[in-house]
Amino acid sequence: MDCAKKAMSAALTKGPFDLVIRNVKLVNVFTEEIYPAEIGISGGMVAYVTAPGEGGLSGAQVVEGAGRFAVPGLIDTHVHIESSMMTPRYFSEVCANSGVTTIMADPHEICNVLGKQAFHYMQKDAERARMRILYAVPSCVPAVPGLETSGAEFGPVEIAELMESGGAGLAEVMDYVGVANCSARMSAIVEEAEKHHLPAFGHTPLPPEPILQAYAASGIASCHESTCTEETLAKLRCGMVVECRESSACHDLEALIPALKQLNWPDNACFCTDDKEPDDLLREGSLCNNIRRAVQLGMPAVKAIRMGTLHAARLIRQPRLGAIAPGRWADIVLLDNLEQFAISEVYVEGRLVSKNGKLLEPIERDALEETEQMNTVRLPAAPTPALFTISAKGDTASVHTIQFNDQVPILTTLGTEKLPVKNGHVDISGREDLAFLTVLERHGKGGEHTTCLVKDCGLTHGAVAATISHDCHNLIVLGRDPEQMSLAANRLAECGGGVVSVDEGKVTGLLALPVGGLMAARSVEEMAPDVLAIKQAVRALGMKGQNPIIQPGSFALTVIPEVRVSNLGLVDVLAQKFIPVVAEED
Repeated sequence: MDCAKKAMSAALTKGPFDLVIRNVKLVNVFTEEIYPAEIGISGGMVAYVTAPGEGGLSGAQVVEGAGRFAVPGLIDTHVHIESSMMTPRYFSEVCANSGVTTIMADPHEICNVLGKQAFHYMQKDAERARMRILYAVPSCVPAVPGLETSGAEFGPVEIAELMESGGAGLAEVMDYVGVANCSARMSAIVEEAEKHHLPAFGHTPLPPEPILQAYAASGIASCHESTCTEETLAKLRCGMVVECRESSACHDLEALIPALKQLNWPDNACFCTDDKEPDDLLREGSLCNNIRRAVQLGMPAVKAIRMGTLHAARLIRQPRLGAIAPGRWADIVLLDNLEQFAISEVYVEGRLVSKNGKLLEPIERDALEETEQMNTVRLPAAPTPALFTISAKGDTASVHTIQFNDQVPILTTLGTEKLPVKNGHVDISGREDLAFLTVLERHGKGGEHTTCLVKDCGLTHGAVAATISHDCHNLIVLGRDPEQMSLAANRLAECGGGVVSVDEGKVTGLLALPVGGLMAARSVEEMAPDVLAIKQAVRALGMKGQNPIIQPGSFALTVIPEVRVSNLGLVDVLAQKFIPVVAEED
């Protein structure tokens, strides 16, 4: 008998059930009521939920709810596990302890390094998870072909193959300009989601209205990149689902809540975390932090819970999730306090997995997989200081810059600086507001590199290098001295990737991430101190921004306006064309 039929059979006779949770205050996300109830569970599914005043369910196991609030397990609709710097099984520990029972993960970070092999590795590792991990098939491997070099390329054929091997959707479609302009590649990729009857998730930061309207018309369902009230209203009015993000780098809820309130908390909004790092996960938890923050900002608690459960389940097209109701998987969180989202117990398919913030069954430590042992930093030769300079003729040169934005660190603008030229290279020694930024192709695909300038990022000495360099994850190096930059790049090549800081010819911090240069097979308790240490080391160099290790890599994200850099050149994002690093030479 399958799970649904077992639940149906138990419901007809009001038991006995496999498990009964008694004496809870049920948060009904359909009606937005809270009332006393008992929950009968059979075959991992909710079979029966008593109406107000009804009771008397019996079961093989009975749990006393002690008057706690019973809410559905939370659903994170968009998350990159790689940004946690932990492999899926270890990331699942944080999720389960945070009341998150389902995530829709986008593995495009690791897939940009190792292609289909990476997708299957993530699937396999997720089999050991303590909650449900669904994978959307990456649409942006690379994000914008021709503008950058990745370790693999996914076209419609590869995407169809991965959808047929367990993919649960089409992950964030980042080339929104290509979609709006009906490029052949992007049109074919988006059509694969429709052919496979799967949802397509979006990415449209501050789009002009015609691009937004065209993008929405493609059938892409959502966007997690909204950062202001006006943008949120525009997307909601287009029928898109706004995935309200609180991540390690982007704290959007404060700007988004007024739009949701203005529209009386619409159904086409949910929550996501996108990118969260170990120290933040250990301190705040996962999606539970979104719920708490939304309530602090004035959203009614039941509305916030509804967004994090029922609305999310509808977006990811999982009708068996998102509510405590007959026929839904018994993903249940018991809370001591509703507004504070104070978690007592977490059940996944009727099985208690976490109690008082601790897993009942610890994550197993197995021998490393083949994927976990590969050094994916494949450079054609050891980087020399010459790679980290800008050649120019004459005595002075007008050089294009990437202008850092203190108010919205994820956004950039294009600038120009007139600078002296010494010995055939642009000289920034007299300008502490400028730093060199170099992207080196590290996937063994040719070794091209680009060096440009960043203005006002804060870095005044030393250098920082990372293989966390969204989304192709080439090797990125930021610094003022080519010698220091060379040292940083070579150290990362030796250890297989991660983040390193150097100063005065010495390594001052190193976070080794040997799995694709993005992750390590370690727990959050092990990772968090090391992540804090490298953040402190990078901040000591003067780096600005809320997140000093995400910030350098974000300068390579060729789908966020206005200007970015890849291993192939300086990129005008909206025009999708290259800009010369040196604009004019005297």
